[in-house]
Amino acid sequence: MFAPSLSPLFNPRSVALVGASVSRTQGVNLLANLRNVGYGGRVYPVHPTAPDFMGVRCYSSIAELPEVPDCALFVLSSEKVVQEVERAGALGVRAAVIYASGFSELNEGGAALEASLVSTAKRYGMVVCGPNCMGLIDFGADFAAYTGPVHAQKRPGNVAILSHSGSGCVSLGNAHRFDLSYLVSSGNSALVDIPDYLSHISQDERTRVASLILEAVRNPSAFREAALQMYAAGKKIVALKTGRSSKGEVATVAHTGAIAGSYPANRYFLEDCGVIVVRDIDELLETTTLLSSLRIFPKGGAGIISISGGQVGMICDIASDVGLNLPDLRPEVIELIESKMRFAHASNPLDARTLSQDVYTGLASSLAADPNVAMLAAAQDSSCTLTESQAGTYRAIARAVVEAASQTAKPFVFINNLAEAVHPIIAAPLDAAGIPILRGMRSSIAAMSYVLNAPDPGSSHVPKSSLPRDPKWVARLSSKEPLGEREAIKFLADCGLRVPREAHARTPQEAAEAVRLLGCAVAMKVDSPDIQHKTEVGGVRLGVEGAEAALQAFSDIERQVQHAAPDARFDGVLIQEMARAGVEILAGLSRQEPFGFSMTVGWGGVHVELLRDSQTVLLPTSEAALRGALGKTRVSALLAGYRGSKASDTNSMLQALFMLEAVVETYGDLIDVLEVNPLRVNSSGCLALDALMVTRAAACK
Repeated sequence: MFAPSLSPLFNPRSVALVGASVSRTQGVNLLANLRNVGYGGRVYPVHPTAPDFMGVRCYSSIAELPEVPDCALFVLSSEKVVQEVERAGALGVRAAVIYASGFSELNEGGAALEASLVSTAKRYGMVVCGPNCMGLIDFGADFAAYTGPVHAQKRPGNVAILSHSGSGCVSLGNAHRFDLSYLVSSGNSALVDIPDYLSHISQDERTRVASLILEAVRNPSAFREAALQMYAAGKKIVALKTGRSSKGEVATVAHTGAIAGSYPANRYFLEDCGVIVVRDIDELLETTTLLSSLRIFPKGGAGIISISGGQVGMICDIASDVGLNLPDLRPEVIELIESKMRFAHASNPLDARTLSQDVYTGLASSLAADPNVAMLAAAQDSSCTLTESQAGTYRAIARAVVEAASQTAKPFVFINNLAEAVHPIIAAPLDAAGIPILRGMRSSIAAMSYVLNAPDPGSSHVPKSSLPRDPKWVARLSSKEPLGEREAIKFLADCGLRVPREAHARTPQEAAEAVRLLGCAVAMKVDSPDIQHKTEVGGVRLGVEGAEAALQAFSDIERQVQHAAPDARFDGVLIQEMARAGVEILAGLSRQEPFGFSMTVGWGGVHVELLRDSQTVLLPTSEAALRGALGKTRVSALLAGYRGSKASDTNSMLQALFMLEAVVETYGDLIDVLEVNPLRVNSSGCLALDALMVTRAAACK
């Protein structure tokens, strides 16, 4: 985290506008915005030849100013900025905003230019927003160093928008759904990044919610520290992390010049920091709107009331999709509700079947009485496209919600089922009472789910076990020669992981002798450092028994592999005893910069890519985190014992997973990927049946 105070950036006493010209829209917008927000400090336009700028005297250089400004706003091209930052820093300017693009997001030359900018700013202790940004606003300080449109606010709000994306700031900043305390478009964030801004606003009494659009988490330790500061101050963070799809991840890297990392690793990290992670900008908008309205941040279940049976069905479907808990009502609450209804059944969601304000109020209040309901919502079609007559009719529901909300300390929400503005006749009583209005059934229900299930920060984890660093394996893993399965399994066995008895054969005759000595049914698999997925090339035979079967299996594997992968090396066949039947899980460890290693666990075996039923945690991890991750997959039902099968020995499975964690703790500098698939688990223990390993040296060959 960047150490210097951000006060000169957010609340400067004086500002230099370097490169001010009426021909540059950015400069024009900056001065207009400073005037619009009522900035009370001194503004000094700087231009080498112009006598004035928008009626304000210009100075030929920053050195000619009557005082050293606290902050300099650079409306210059990327080629000119570094030199001007040098001059400003030498004079004692403490902060800068750099709007120009053409830095690390562009190419290697731009990255070098950005590195020079950072070096210069650090030398003078300057705090810098940008480059490649739209700037920032502190609504409490009436300061706007922002090039986009700025809407007037009656007072500073409680939401800070912090975004790597400038367009994200425009979208959220112009939504008019909540009042803002800060608006920051940080762009490349070369020197001051999201953690620095979070740390700053954690100390601001006005701000209760930080709404983030993240393209990358560049410094995990700094982010975690800032998020914990926000949590300790009772503030919430909600984030949209771009790059959720593989194509989106590539686009993110190209856009910011940053290493984005895989989305599952990013999501796990953010949630482990106590951050609410949403899926799209609509969810971000609705969740931020909801959080900004709450006096307390409740957890638990939701109660929802509507006047349509069809919409109640839709609510149930969406709640199931997004994980919103709609608890069954307590018997006494059911009795209370049904005493107020005719020909109806009390349930949650509740079909009120009435437009009577008094009856609706009574039903909503009764729903709020259930101790398992922590938040309530009224879902109603209420768009601004309604006729005046319709809106007048539905206004009774809005008034009923206001009345019911006044009778409980639990938060109430009003949902317009369509993602449109609410008719002003309906909105008026809700706005007057401070009832938040959400838009769009899916995004609104998702927002409720995010808030009611908001994560708490995880505790700091330490590795559960350690391994001595074997010089023999250090030398082998440092080699550029890839490891085949045989060596990978041997490596894991030397590290303490249980593996099947095995042998290696280079000829059919050796295979027959090995099977005879093992004296049991075996699995025979091609041994080749060039083949990762053996079944796809015909390189696996299972349940082979006896010498004759082994001879035939060896020949079949060799023939099919040579046909399917003629360029792959054939180092013979690995022969393993057949393990007892059990549940096959995936345990995959991979490097996920900038977080270190992640572990992906879930459904294993040959269907791992088809089913894609897995969860990712970052290392080091905990037993609770691993059990929680597996609990989110369908394989957890098999581990617990499914349809009469014995429960698996999950303790031995966890020991194996922690052993793999210890492997990357000891040898992680030499490894990029380590995958055990399958790790077969049954009631008597677990065995690593197959392994894939990619070393850093081999990957860079």
